[in-house]
Amino acid sequence: MMNVFCLLLIIGLAFLQGALSEPEWNDVDGIDRISAARRLQWPDDCNPSYCTDFEMDETLQEAALLTYNARRAIDVILGTKTDKVVAKNSRNERFLQAAKALFHIDYGDAPDNPKMWAVAQDKRFILFYVKEFFDRVYQFLKQGGVYKPKMLCGDEDIKFVTKMKEIGGRPPDEPIWKAKNEDKKTTPGWYISNFYSPKDKEGNRIEDRVVRIHTDRPICRRRPSSDGMVVEGQTFRDVRVIVLCNHIFGYKELEKLIRDQKRLAVGTSLDTQDTRGAVWLHEYLHYISPEMTDQEIDVGTGKQRAYDVDLCMALARKSASAKEARDNPENYVKLATAVSLRRVKWFPSGKKAN
Repeated sequence: MMNVFCLLLIIGLAFLQGALSEPEWNDVDGIDRISAARRLQWPDDCNPSYCTDFEMDETLQEAALLTYNARRAIDVILGTKTDKVVAKNSRNERFLQAAKALFHIDYGDAPDNPKMWAVAQDKRFILFYVKEFFDRVYQFLKQGGVYKPKMLCGDEDIKFVTKMKEIGGRPPDEPIWKAKNEDKKTTPGWYISNFYSPKDKEGNRIEDRVVRIHTDRPICRRRPSSDGMVVEGQTFRDVRVIVLCNHIFGYKELEKLIRDQKRLAVGTSLDTQDTRGAVWLHEYLHYISPEMTDQEIDVGTGKQRAYDVDLCMALARKSASAKEARDNPENYVKLATAVSLRRVKWFPSGKKAN
């Protein structure tokens, strides 16, 4: 009887340890495999722009790993509750440099301890704020939730219009963005109609379907246009829709980037390390908060959205509280990517130093 009890106790402890253990750093296999079908929604074949033929499981897996790494890096920077200092080593230096560059986190030698760094007390709240958003994304990816986004992949089947009168003034239902001058039927704009949930003969709800999407220009851009932008996705938050562009599924795989990061050439820009998971993370940050909007910054010849790493860094320096950086999704993406590829000296210049 005692032997059976001991055996059960050992099994129970092993199970508990496995349930509570966290994956090793950058360990893709350490994070539970994610099923996109349980995290996302997409329309059935009434609209060809659906994501079932794309690698959405892998995309969410990458987003989970990026988010996990960012959370762990912030925990390291914040230190423990009783000892709010960080040991001086190359890994922690990378984390602190990324936090300083992208969220204006000041740090210096810890008082009375030259072997440690300390984050400025008036900057710690920024890290807690940033981590809260990473926590929300990670919890959703790990556990799911009721606030699932509806996914579309590609914009090939989205109708483009330049004048709203071409579609009778405006789309049926309530559009996500109303024209600025609603009385003028020629006002262009991006419009998406609400999803609706039809019922079968027995009265059961069928999977949500897209009624119609209208836009005055293609959503996806594979190559930079006159404004220098490559569009990788678009979030229509009010109707709970995220569009991912087809070409992002040809981006480098995060797992391979992590494995081969030591081989990156000197001078490589962090901007060249985009992954499909990073794009989804950017769009999902738009999705979960109305405050998460692409921030603009004056570049001398006009304003430009802060998408590349140098503009994200400039955005962080605009104010002591880093308010603009905290509201810019790409600052979060760049931080998560930088700490995931932590063996590379990306900062303070944004490029690989040596």
